Formats: sequence, structure tokens, C-alpha cells
Amino acid sequence: MNPKFNGSENLPPQSPADDGKVFASKEAMLADKAANRIALRIETGKLSQFNTPLTDAEAEAALVATGLIKDGVIVSDVLNILKTSGKIIEAAKPEKKAKIKLEPEFIPIVVEKKEINFNVIQDEELYKNFEAFSQEKKKQEERDAVFNDPEELDSLHEAALVLEKTKSQENDEYYYEFAKAGLIKGGNEEVKKDLELIDHKEQKFNSVSSEGIVKNKKIATITEIALEYGVTKLDWYTNRVKITPASRFDDVRNGVDDMMEIIGEDMESKFMGLGIDVTYRGLHSEQYKEKVFKLLRSIKDGYKTKVKYFKDHSGKMRERFAVPKAILYFSFSEVKKLAYMLKNITDPNVENDYRNSAMKNELMNQIITQCNILAIFAHKYGNSIADQYDAVKESIIELGEDSEDIKKMTLIPHDDKTSRRLNELIIEFENEQYSQTITSDDFEEAA
Repeated sequence: MNPKFNGSENLPPQSPADDGKVFASKEAMLADKAANRIALRIETGKLSQFNTPLTDAEAEAALVATGLIKDGVIVSDVLNILKTSGKIIEAAKPEKKAKIKLEPEFIPIVVEKKEINFNVIQDEELYKNFEAFSQEKKKQEERDAVFNDPEELDSLHEAALVLEKTKSQENDEYYYEFAKAGLIKGGNEEVKKDLELIDHKEQKFNSVSSEGIVKNKKIATITEIALEYGVTKLDWYTNRVKITPASRFDDVRNGVDDMMEIIGEDMESKFMGLGIDVTYRGLHSEQYKEKVFKLLRSIKDGYKTKVKYFKDHSGKMRERFAVPKAILYFSFSEVKKLAYMLKNITDPNVENDYRNSAMKNELMNQIITQCNILAIFAHKYGNSIADQYDAVKESIIELGEDSEDIKKMTLIPHDDKTSRRLNELIIEFENEQYSQTITSDDFEEAA
């Protein structure tokens, strides 16, 4: 969730904006700027989803989905401005009983804010420092408040595991099936070595495990299952898109948590895959940066991520194949919200909320944005994985021909926080000439 402030926060002095407007707070100024950007796009026809009357809930979800609401901006404030200016038309509300007294909407807030007269900070460096401090404070609050109860985490983790069948049923025989089918060049001996590698990696993990590491692993598992359930069970992106857990080998060896499958119209002929690496640490975390740098380095050095032991959504074994890879991030609070939904998924109302979660728009935005930017990066360095990134993007656009929801997601202008952060990391990566040597321990083989 975006950080919110009120008048009692120790905000820096504020002054009128460039156009002479006086704002009650920095957040009010940011909301006004965001509303102006969105209003311009509505006027030019680029955001047709706002041409019809919308409820407040629908309008707020649509505003978030545009990708134009930056961190620190309160969505409801942006909506109020756009409604006041007539750019967003509010859907007629059902008649209420006569006994219910209707309160004048938002009037007290408007009056209160007009009575406050802070000065907007002009010093750009000080503003950046304040933003950094606010982000760090938000992260610390999330760390302290989310999953701080071991019993609560165990309960949510166990509830999630009930819904995840594939990895819990995976045993040695799962791997030997691939050898029996002639899909492993080295046969049973190669499978045996791969199983030994898994054991070695897991023993190494267990030997250094602390309470914190075990906790992080449980949160990561909940995150992956939450993604799988929304996409595969609840058809977030139609029944032609599935998220299937990767094998333990491809998880520990190749850094692929899940595979996103885009299936052909006949549900048989076409297979398009995107490797998914999930992190709950957030967009500006060091872990996200490390994952992105490793992926950029592999692409620049001509490597492709390979998936070796994979059964698709129908149970069909696939021979080892190369996949483009995306790194999807969640926040602590988002994971916890989804975890509670998973725990109570048998409740029809909870299932409906999950099915319509705004996270599906956010994640699709991440996927399309990364396919766009990483395809350009791969083309620049002559890595043919670029073609597969382009193919995934085109397959998603094709889905939009039969799904209005998907079509709206693909029309979102992807100049949002994900694309800005990814482009920043690419510039940093190239400027630093990231020097860690790529080895066969990191990726399977060169393109």
C-alpha cells in the first residue's frame, strides 16, 4: 500500500506550486499532479475505460491499473479531483432508505485542507532525502508489523500448502520419469547427479538456517502459491494462462520458482513459457536489485535460463527448453492480504475478492513491462532470448482479442514505477560494468 500522511506528521515546510495553487500538504500536490496527467490522457482518448460511469471502487481500481499513480499518492484524493473536474463520471448509487442521513461527501476534508497553509519543499536534494527516509520508514513498519507472530505465520503457511499439490508430491521418481521418457541425455545417471545436487543445496541451506531464514522461506512459499492460485485456479488472465510450479531442481539450480504457460486457442497446439522468479522484498529492495543484475548479466553474456524437469498444466513432460525470465515483486502487506484470502478461500465472498484482486493488474503490468524492456536489452547485446520475450508479449496481446480485461491491461502506458526502476537498474548495471564472472553454476549454457 502507498504511504499516507495526515496533518500531524512532521512534514517539511511547503509553498505554493508553480501554477500558484496552494496545497494543504505534499500529498495534495502530488495528487493534483497525478490527476492532471490522467485528465490529459482521458481528454486525448488514451484512457477510454473512464468514458463510462464508474463506482468509486471501480474508478480507484482503474486508476491504479493505469500505472500513473506513484508511490506516496493517495488514490482517493486523485479520484476526488477527477470527479470534481468532471473527467470521471460517478455511477448512480442505489437508493437508500429515507431514514439514513446522507453526509455531504468529502466536504469536511476539503474545508480542513484549505485552512492549512504549508509550503511545498523546493530543495530537490532535501526532497529526495525525505522520500528515501519515508520509504525506509515504511519498509521498517512493514517488517515489524507483518508476520511478526510465528503462530500466525505457521497457520497461514499450512493453509497455503494445502492448496499446493505439485511440489509436495514431488519425489525421486518424478525425475526418473524424464529419463524413462528419453528426455534426459545422460539417462538415470544424470538424474542421479541432479538429485545429489538438490540434496547438497538443501543440506547447505538447512545447515545455515536460522529462525529468520526459515521465516523468509515460509513467506516466499506463501507468495508463490498465492500467485499460482490466482492465475491458475481463478483464471486471472483467462483459462489460457496457467502458473505451474517449477521442479525443486529448476528452483535451486536455475532460479525459476514457477512457469507461466500461455496455451493455444485449442488448449493443445501452442506452448509459450515465461520463467517466474518471485520476491516479496519489494521493488527497491537489495534482493530485487541483485536478482535483476544477475539476470542482466546472464543476458549480456549470451546465456539463457533453461528449465530441465517440467510438467505442464496437463501433466505432459517437456524436454529441456530455454525461457525468458521475469522477476515479479510483492510487498509484505500484499502477501499477507493474499495469505488470509488463501486461508479463507472456501468463503464465496473471499474467493470473489481474490478473483477480482487489483494484484492481477499490477502483476500483468510487471510482466509486460519486463518483456518490453528486457527484449530491448537482449537485442542490444545480441541474445536471441529477445525473440522469446517479444513472443510472450505478443501472445498476451493476442489474448486481449478475446478478453476485454486483458485488452485493458495491455493498453496501459507502461511508464510506471516498475519500468522506471528497471531502466534505472539497467543504467546502473551498464555504468558499473557489472564484473562478476558468469559460470556454468549460474546458468545452463550459452545462447
